[in-house]
Parts: sequence; C-alpha cells; structure tokens
Amino acid sequence: MGVGMTNRGRPQCRNLSLILCLPALVLCFCSAGAVMEAPRIDGPQTIVRGLSFHITTASTTVRLGAKLTIEGELINTGSERLAIDTRMLWYKSHFSSSRIKSNGGEIASMETIGDPGTEAPGLDVYLILDPGQSYKASTNFTLKNKFFRKPGRYTVRLTYGQFHEGSTGDVKLFSGAVSSNQISFDLTLCKNGCPK
Repeated sequence: MGVGMTNRGRPQCRNLSLILCLPALVLCFCSAGAVMEAPRIDGPQTIVRGLSFHITTASTTVRLGAKLTIEGELINTGSERLAIDTRMLWYKSHFSSSRIKSNGGEIASMETIGDPGTEAPGLDVYLILDPGQSYKASTNFTLKNKFFRKPGRYTVRLTYGQFHEGSTGDVKLFSGAVSSNQISFDLTLCKNGCPK
C-alpha cells in the first residue's frame, strides 16, 4: 500500500514541478524583455491621452554664448477637445552632451524645471485644441552657463507639463506631462562664419 502511494505521488510531483516551472520561465522571459533598450524615435517621444509634443530648430550649429531658438508644437492627436496651458510648453528642458576623452567618454546632462507662477488675474493662458489642431510657439535658450563651456555635440528634449485639474468652459484641462522628441546641435567656439 505504501508503494502504491509513492508511485502515484511521483507523477503528481512531476506535474507539480512542471506547473511551478512554467510561470518561472515566463517571468524570466518577461524580465529579459524589460531590460532590452527601446529603439530611439525621432518623432514625438510620447503621446499621452491624445497629446503629442514635437520640437525643431532652424540651426544645427550654434556659437558658444549665442541663443538656440527652438520651436515647439503641441498636437491634439485624440478624438476629443482638450485645453492646454500655453505657459507650460517649456515646463522642463533636458540638455545632454557626450564627449570622448583619452581616458574614456564623459556624459553630462542639465535639467531645468520652470514654474510660471500663479495665473495673473484676467490673463487667458488656456487654449482649447480641437482634434487635429496644434499650438506652436518658440523660445530662446542662451548657451552660456557652465554646462555649455566646451564645444561639441549636444542634445535637447523638452517637456510640456501641466498638473492642475479643472476645465475652461466645458473642455477639460489636460493634466500630465508629455516629452518631446530629441534634437541635436553642435556648439562651436568660432566667432566668424557660424550660423546665428
């Protein structure tokens, strides 16, 4: 009788082992997939609930201490109207650079978060975007602080961010953050012959 129980128990243990191993294998495959690097996209970086953000610049070469002009475009890619805060197009800027040195590479980055403050009385800062509509604006970044002290290749990515709940009229105010695509530019030391 004890032998019969052992024989019946072995296949049950094997089945139990298979049942326990299968989820472990699935977890291993999922974990390996999560570690893989996503491909780089040179379009809108994120689309959040129907809103995307795309930036461009007219010049890919900028003189040290000069201004880099960036145009940003928020696009309503959804199927419903939404309201945006036009002050928050430049909520966050992220500049980075990579330089090759004799002893290895160096990666540096600088992130700035802005706050436009409270809404001025009577100032209409909200804009309603119908599906397919966009809002464009441009801004200048002066490249003269300590981060921009060496010539080389730099990249920039901007983030639109608006975190207040509410609405304007009957249209809900977008709440959240949307990152732009990343653009590159070369910073030079030349005084003559550089694009302005």
